[in-house]
Amino acid sequence: MGLGYEGWIKLDDTFALGTGMSVPRARSRLESSAGYGGQIESPVAEIGIGQPFTYDWDIFDGNASFDVNELLWDELINWVFHRQTAKEVKFSTRSTGVQRFERAFWNSININANDGSQVDGSVSFVAIDRDEYVYGREYPEGKEGNDEGGADQTLLCPLALGMGAPLNPAGVGTSNLNPIPYWNTFIEIAGNTIEFINWSLSFSQDVVKFFECGFDVSTGVPTAAVEPKYLAVGPMTVSFSGNYMMRDTFLGDEIVLANAHMGTKVLELRRMEASTESDDLPGQDSLVPLAVDYSIYELAV
Repeated sequence: MGLGYEGWIKLDDTFALGTGMSVPRARSRLESSAGYGGQIESPVAEIGIGQPFTYDWDIFDGNASFDVNELLWDELINWVFHRQTAKEVKFSTRSTGVQRFERAFWNSININANDGSQVDGSVSFVAIDRDEYVYGREYPEGKEGNDEGGADQTLLCPLALGMGAPLNPAGVGTSNLNPIPYWNTFIEIAGNTIEFINWSLSFSQDVVKFFECGFDVSTGVPTAAVEPKYLAVGPMTVSFSGNYMMRDTFLGDEIVLANAHMGTKVLELRRMEASTESDDLPGQDSLVPLAVDYSIYELAV
């Protein structure tokens, strides 16, 4: 066994301060609905239990959640703009354990900025295969000898210097590898900063696998152990939603350009078309913002 804080997540060469990760191995069972001569009463091997089946290529669909830092933001936005490009996803659940997926393709990316928290994100992806799996050491050997330990971890987060160390401490350089707090983000439209209480960006696309009939050239025998022959992604959809306090600026149905500021990074949200707008009456101890949801049809950095 191990403790959760001993784990880590890495996307290509970039660490993520992960809050969760799951990539289960699912055996794809192909079942037949045909009759097969089962009996009502007989020895167990002859009565009808379940359906005739065989197996297909294993499925590795995963998801990761994390606090967003600026390097990770760059990694995610690069993935959005090169959306049929695979990235390596690697994570550990305990000391010296590792699960590695060399070819992962995203099907959803979500970024959320909420008051009172760090900017958090999540990625769902489709991986072709699990290329490495090592269970790792058992507790209480702890983090010593962790596969990505040593100097790399001191770059990841000040927590590597001791539990309870402050985030964004002075004297650690300007690259800001630590989580971005919600107050270091804002939405700018036509030169005005819109007073959003919270906002989120969502990217999604279908990832479709194409298989061919399996055939092992070396043995001449049909086999299910053949990975997808082709992979394609469908149209991408992007949406923006949030709650803002309307003072001097009322957001319209069409927004030509909005700049989403994330620390020192900026993403241009162009051709925004309103989908819903709500001005609801909440509870007596709540603010009364406007809730908006936009579809986005063009992006730029």
